[in-house]
Amino acid sequence: MYRVRLLVVLAIVSQLHAADPKADVKQQFAAIYPQLESLYQHLHRNPELSYMEKETSARMAAEFRKAGFTVTERVGGYGVVGRLKNGEGPTIMLRCDMDALPVEEKTG
Repeated sequence: MYRVRLLVVLAIVSQLHAADPKADVKQQFAAIYPQLESLYQHLHRNPELSYMEKETSARMAAEFRKAGFTVTERVGGYGVVGRLKNGEGPTIMLRCDMDALPVEEKTG
């Protein structure tokens, strides 16, 4: 679950960046929350095991493209690289896993 949460956080950051930079962050988040909740639920309802993350990687690539990222797919298998350029300055790199463990959901 931690890995999926990190994917959703990355999606949040990308969506807020794509939104109006002068708008209030709380308002920006409120505007995109339904979409992010839907993504979170989708990823949890459709887990994929290691080296089998075909649909998850395609979905995340689409989400990054929608937010204005340059996307490279199939990095080392089903890896996705999203690059967001915003001018000169430091580069921040984040990494997360997209695979899930084969466990039975018991939280409802």
